[in-house]
Amino acid sequence: MKRRVSRLTYEFLKKEFIFLEKTGHLDKGQSNKLIDLYESPTKQVQPQLVKMNAVQILSIIGGILIGLGILSFVASNWSELTKTFKFLILLSTLIVFYVVGFTLEKKKPHLSRAFYYIGAFAYGAEIFYIGQMFHLGGNLEDAFLMWGIGILPLAMFLKDKILKVASLVFVYAFIEIKFLFADGLLEYAPILIIPALFAFGYYFTRNNIYVKVVNFIILYQFIEMTFMFGDDWNKYLPIAIIPALFALNHFVMNKSVELMIANFVLLYQFIAMHFLFEPIFERDSFPYVALLAVPILFYIGHVIMHKSQPLFIVNFTFTLILSALLFYHFEYENFAAIALFYFTLWMLITYIQHTDYKDFMRLTGTILHFPTALILSIPDVWFPMFYKGLGNYLDAPDSKALIASVVFSVFYLIYALTLVKKENLFGVAIVCVFVLRFYVDLSLAFMDKSIAFIIGGLLLLGLGYWFEKTRRKEMVKSEESLKE
Repeated sequence: MKRRVSRLTYEFLKKEFIFLEKTGHLDKGQSNKLIDLYESPTKQVQPQLVKMNAVQILSIIGGILIGLGILSFVASNWSELTKTFKFLILLSTLIVFYVVGFTLEKKKPHLSRAFYYIGAFAYGAEIFYIGQMFHLGGNLEDAFLMWGIGILPLAMFLKDKILKVASLVFVYAFIEIKFLFADGLLEYAPILIIPALFAFGYYFTRNNIYVKVVNFIILYQFIEMTFMFGDDWNKYLPIAIIPALFALNHFVMNKSVELMIANFVLLYQFIAMHFLFEPIFERDSFPYVALLAVPILFYIGHVIMHKSQPLFIVNFTFTLILSALLFYHFEYENFAAIALFYFTLWMLITYIQHTDYKDFMRLTGTILHFPTALILSIPDVWFPMFYKGLGNYLDAPDSKALIASVVFSVFYLIYALTLVKKENLFGVAIVCVFVLRFYVDLSLAFMDKSIAFIIGGLLLLGLGYWFEKTRRKEMVKSEESLKE
């Protein structure tokens, strides 16, 4: 069995094998044998690129606009005409455009296609209007099905990709509306329909990648809507379904990266919905399973998925959400203490990281400790720690909240100045923002607004000059290190 790789990988391997054969590392003819062990999605069929000129594009757009005009005409209330006359107009429109399209097929192929497209739109308009005119009832999805099936023979006859895609879109719209939003036994019909769609994609569209993607979207939507959002016992069926999807990807789909991502999205969604949000918001209970899942998820990402960076990021984010919801569960409303907790966490991961995830941890800590510190520099944030029942720190009997915010800000500015001493650009940014933050507070309280704005502008210019000077120094240093 040949190993299926992407087109770029296939071309890369082909060049490498030829190079190794030329340099004598491979025997003569061995490069062809090796490359024959692989196959690319575009290896067997090399479709010719269709270059479209302005006339073709305008013809297609014109056809679509006229078709939309017909649909709009049908949808409006034309009370002046009789039902029979309306029907005859649509039927004659359909016949005329198809006949004109067929007549111009050899002489004006692009114009011919435009007429065929208009006819396809008119056919859809006929379906909707006949149901309306004769009060046949029916549903929107049934009309889409008839439209899709009706234009498919034309698409096959013309070998037109646009009409083929339109036909499939209408048929898939029927399946989506009819079964994925159904109740009762119909909601389980996709169990039979989805395998049939995959079989259709494999045998009739030569395993077309786009059809396959749409089929998988339908499959995952069905799993989500039927099992994820269920209230009965079936909401726990994903415990068996998700491992089966991972096995399908591993053994049948040749370890597709896209499918693996979709499987992990489904897994995290299942854990979050049923073991994190549901216990906290619906049952008011502790999320024991979610807490237990955290180390398991980190283990899967680190060991089984070979130190996966994306999974570590997702696991880290999931853990942060869990921690925030735990504060909510225990009704802990001391905002200053919560902010201090996260500030401490950001500072820790800025300087202490796991060796395999250094870049992400350092970047996350660096980006987040600054805005958290800015929040903690506001006296109102410290209110819950010292007072209860007061609306503003100005109404407080003492200045504990104000002193706490100032002390924190001073210590944080000392930290920022140590970065400035090392000519660190981020340290300069912290000092600039904090200086402006305190200047705005003090100037608007004690100065005339005009003077405050003038001094503020000068201060901003000075800080901007300092920032730019530090940035240039860093650039010079990096250039010198590259030369060395």
